[in-house]
Amino acid sequence: MDRYAMCKDDPYLISGTECLVNIFGITDIEELERAEREITDSTSNRIQKQTPPYGLDTKTYIHQTLFGPLYAWAWKVRTVGIWKGNTMFCVPERIEAEASKQFGALNRHFAEKEVFWDITKAADGLAFHYGELNILHPFREGNGRTQRILFEFIADDIAMRFIGRMTEINGLRRILALMKPITGC
Repeated sequence: MDRYAMCKDDPYLISGTECLVNIFGITDIEELERAEREITDSTSNRIQKQTPPYGLDTKTYIHQTLFGPLYAWAWKVRTVGIWKGNTMFCVPERIEAEASKQFGALNRHFAEKEVFWDITKAADGLAFHYGELNILHPFREGNGRTQRILFEFIADDIAMRFIGRMTEINGLRRILALMKPITGC
């Protein structure tokens, strides 16, 4: 597991270990990683499809479903600073406000109909919002897996809108083809 850099007094860690506090009291990091893999392999199948508008509540639902059987603190916004390498994630005091801002921007972006006329614009928007929301890292652990599932839902929604647009375009083409003998156009 690629671990976060830790604060000295991280309340999410079992005292004297690098192991996250967990429901089973596992204190061996490798055993905890195995348990986490097994549990999330199982719980990922329980996550129900989410639809717009998306928000921090969407992420917390996914996180709770994935990690709730292992961590009592799953789905709760973290209370400590975390970072990996040179990347510092959003400070805990700003997570909810920044999440509101970033999810608002994402929802507004994908509500614009013209986004769905150009696959490149939609893909660029998806990548941009993925990066913006990734820096939030609202949970102590499991942010990447939670975000990937969230963006699978968002990508599915975008794909369905593209399919809807293509159906609409093909329908218009059929109508125009049927009208051609009448209009001569």
